[in-house]
Amino acid sequence: MLSLKRVEVKESFIAFNPILDSTGEGIYTFVTEILKKLNLDIKNIRGQGYDNGANMKGKHVGLQKRILDANPRAFFVPCAAHTLNLTVNDASKVSDATINFFNPQKGEML
Repeated sequence: MLSLKRVEVKESFIAFNPILDSTGEGIYTFVTEILKKLNLDIKNIRGQGYDNGANMKGKHVGLQKRILDANPRAFFVPCAAHTLNLTVNDASKVSDATINFFNPQKGEML
């Protein structure tokens, strides 16, 4: 049965702390400790979004994989802006025409 109750999506920052171990495991340990201190259940996470760093998105040992192992409903979506940036960066190296177009020295020649 479909519920017609209004759903409210909330995004909250729960901590701004330096992380000393930036591996997927180190960040996972840090995140789970913060969640425990705040009495928040990892099972309530419904989404993850990070940049394209291996420590974050890694499919074997990245943070997203560790959280997904703890909660299969916490789907990971890579950051579209970072993905687009990497795509354009790689595409710009394909031909001489694009290399010349994106060349930072082009402005100096004008």
